Amino acid sequence: MRKEQGFTLIELLIVVAIIAIIAAIAVPNLLEARRAANETSAQAALRNISSAQVSYAIENGGQFGTLVNLIDGGFLDERFNGASGGGGGIISGYEIITATSVLGIPSKMANDVFVTGEAGYLAQPVTSSSGRFCYALGLDMVIRYATGLNCLGTLPSGVTHGDPVGGKSKATS
Repeated sequence: MRKEQGFTLIELLIVVAIIAIIAAIAVPNLLEARRAANETSAQAALRNISSAQVSYAIENGGQFGTLVNLIDGGFLDERFNGASGGGGGIISGYEIITATSVLGIPSKMANDVFVTGEAGYLAQPVTSSSGRFCYALGLDMVIRYATGLNCLGTLPSGVTHGDPVGGKSKATS
């Protein structure tokens, strides 16, 4: 009687096939979980800016500050400072920037969501795999999101935008 030594080719192929099936199921779920974590982090960054704005306004006669003002005043940490030192940084796959009309935000969005001036902030995904939504913080300190658009581009027809995170706004457009 012969003793078997090792595995047959069929057995190895079956194991490799099972591992490939498991990987094909797990990898997309892992990427989606990462994207959801990035989106949550972007919302948290805007909440930090909101809290920092309120603190800054209390100390500065009710005036809001830019990201640079908030960082220089110690209200925000250096993560919010861009490479140029002009404010804005990349946090968990989202770029946090001051939203002004100079950035090319469409007027409809500037009126509805992305407030022009120094108090509006935008969190936009760096790549399409970083996140599905753009988030904005306006003067009312409500974080809103927009779907299916380039944050600084134009809205495709039929795309809804401006709903507060966690609920629907009263105005629909």
